[in-house]
Parts: sequence; structure tokens; C-alpha cells
Amino acid sequence: MSDTQTDNWLGCTVSVDCGETLGSFQGQVSAVDSKLQTISLTKPFRNGLQCIVPEITISAGDIQNLEILKNASEVSKNDDLSVVYPVLNGHASYSPMKNGVTSRVTNSAVSANRKPSEVRRLTYQDKDDDCLNTPISNFVLETEFDFEKNLALFDKQAVFGQIDASLRPTATAANRQQNKKYRCSEFVLEQNPPVMDSIKAPDSGKRQFVTDLNLVVPTVSLKLRELLFDTAEKSGFSGERQLEIVGRAASDMVLQLLGGSYRFNPRNSHQTPSAVLLCGSHRQGAQALCCGRHLANHGVKVSAIICQKPSSAVHLFKREIDLFKLTEGLATSSVEDFSLGTTDIIINALDDHNDVLEFRKDRRYIEIVKFARNCKAPVLTIDPPVEGVVIDTKWSLSLALPLDLDMSVGSVYLCDMGIPKMVFSEVSIDYKSPFGPKCVIPLHNVDSIVDS
Repeated sequence: MSDTQTDNWLGCTVSVDCGETLGSFQGQVSAVDSKLQTISLTKPFRNGLQCIVPEITISAGDIQNLEILKNASEVSKNDDLSVVYPVLNGHASYSPMKNGVTSRVTNSAVSANRKPSEVRRLTYQDKDDDCLNTPISNFVLETEFDFEKNLALFDKQAVFGQIDASLRPTATAANRQQNKKYRCSEFVLEQNPPVMDSIKAPDSGKRQFVTDLNLVVPTVSLKLRELLFDTAEKSGFSGERQLEIVGRAASDMVLQLLGGSYRFNPRNSHQTPSAVLLCGSHRQGAQALCCGRHLANHGVKVSAIICQKPSSAVHLFKREIDLFKLTEGLATSSVEDFSLGTTDIIINALDDHNDVLEFRKDRRYIEIVKFARNCKAPVLTIDPPVEGVVIDTKWSLSLALPLDLDMSVGSVYLCDMGIPKMVFSEVSIDYKSPFGPKCVIPLHNVDSIVDS
């Protein structure tokens, strides 16, 4: 190549393809050495990224393809490289733009300039190449990031202050809250602080309970509570009505313990809930049978084990047995009729408040207790005696006002019997209902709350 020919290359903008190893170079030709067979480029770019060095020299043996992008006459002094370079080796090429912004030429863009017959459908590999084959600048790789310097630029207090300010309610939001319209059921008028110990009984026990709203519920003696029930019965609140209220309240409690609306759902194809009643032939046993009758009406599989005991309430008990048999539930006096299958809950009503210790020596009583312990299901005891229970109990249900119960009765719940206030007054009890909107409420031991 003569000197005249080499001079024609000077100042031209060229694109030099040196293969996959060296890549593609672009720049202005500054020198051509015909003897050494080399070409020098100023303002060089490699694979679309500006090189750190101001000039590079490429040997002719490394050049696979050379293309003139602009002649020397077309390149002005202030003209930056802003041309589009062709696709090399099936990969995307990159071209520097003005102001240092790099523009990317993808396979899709090149295909748009082709004739319709030359356009081919892009494969996933082409799209991955377009996305992932972006070259990384040597400046980024060789420059170490100064974490301490950048951390010092972060003003934590200012940022946290902005976050706190955004979380604070504005005056406008406060005004909207004040102007909010309430329904009649949402108004709460507090003129005087509530009286927490609003129930006064003449014969209170040693223990005291409180409700979830911290209302104090005192314990009473068995004698005073029996007097309350007798007075209510004389006033027309019969024993049958009292029994039905207790049975219904106990069944509502059991339904929630078994899972509530999640378990008792027509779409739930899980196994049928089951309950076992342990009944003595007295008032507590009749209440358990009434509870089982209501449970059976809700789809619970209910069975009853009867332990006979002489009682003044035998007529109520017999009537409840006849009603319970109408549910097609099993009622038997022999533990052998039961198999230790799956039982969700046991309702214990073996004990009443008369001759408890003597009745527990009975052989059938001992067999039933052994069966309950082997069953290992949680136990709810209805109206447990003050002496406590021999079956491990998780919950117990007291009636009207709690007795001074032993600690073995588990968590204590209180049932609203629906006795009128005037009946409480007749037995010298100053009563104000602690139940609120519920018929059964949990009670908490005052000592345990103070300790916690």
C-alpha cells in the first residue's frame, strides 16, 4: 500500500471487527503503517464502550473485517461518534452517543431495517443475548467503591424525620375524624367511671374472679346459690327452664371449642365431630344430656355413659334421657359398649354437690373415670363441686355465680342463667350483670392477674 493510499485513510471513522476474542473497535484513523501492517485509532471504543487509553494500534493479522463508517470529509472536529454499528457474530453491537450516553442496537432493531424476506423470528437465545450480553466498563471493574464515603453522605436523622412526619396524622385528617358521622350503635357515653365490683353477696368466698372487662365477680357459698335457684323456681323460673338454659349455653360453648364456623361448615368434608357425655343421674347429668341433645342437632356425634345415683332430680334426668334417645345417640351404662375411637371432647357431669366423696368409691364411677383418662380428649365439666374433680379438666362451666372452686377445675367460665334482678335482691345479693352481649364469659383468677 503506497503512502498516498494510506493518507486517504487518515481521519476516517471506521469499524474494525477483530473476532470474538478481541471484539469490535471503532474510532478515527490517526495513522496507518504499511511496513508494520498496523492501523492506529484515536477516540477508540471497544464493543461500544470508550477505551481508557486515547489511542490504540491494531495489527492487520487480527483484523477480520474493516468498514468505513464516515470519510474524513464527513467527520467534523466536534462530531462525536454517534453512528450505528452492524451486528457482529450474531450478537448485539453498541454505539456511543453524544454526551456520553451509550445506545444499544439489538437484533430486533437491525431486523427492522431488513427486507421482509430477510427478517427472521427471534429465538429465546437471541432475546437472552440482547438482555444479558451487555459489556461492563473497565472503569466499573477497576474502580473500588468507597462505602464509608457514601455512607457519610446518608443523613439518617433527616430521612427518619421525614418518615415520622409522614406517619403523623395531619390537621386535615384530624378534622375529618372529628367530622365523621357515627351510627347510633357507635356512640359511647361515659359520665361516671364504671363500678368494677358491682356484685355484692352476703356470703362471699375467699376467691374472686374478674371478667375480660375487669369487672369483679365474687364467689358464693353453695348454700346461698341453692337458695337463689330455689327462690327463682318459686318465682316461676322452673327447674326445667333452668336446665334448658344451662344445656343450651354449654352446647354453644362446646361448638366453639370444636372449631365454630370453620368446623361446622357444609363445605367441610372433614370427619364428623364427636362428643362423649359422662352423666350421673342428677341435675348436672340432666344438664349434660340437654347439652348433648343440642349438639346432636348441630351434627355432632354424641354418646352418653350413665352412672346411676339416687337423687331428688331423678325425674328431670329420666325426661332428658328420653329426649336424648330421640337424637339416635347412644346412651349406655356400660363402658364396654364404647371403643376408644376418636373423641373430640368429653363433657363431664358425673358429680353433683351431695355425697361426692362417697359416690366416687362406686365401682362404675371408677370404671368411667378410667375410661375418660384413657380417652385423652379435652374435658369440659358442668357445674363442678367445690371439692374439685378427679378427671383432668381443661374447662369448667359455673352457673349464675361461681362457687369457691378448687384449682383442679381448669379455666372457669360463667353461664348466664337469665335469673331476674329482683330474685337476686330477695336473697340479699346486689347484682348487676357482668355478661355484656354474651351468655357465657370467661373468668380469671384475681391472684393470677396480680402475679402476672
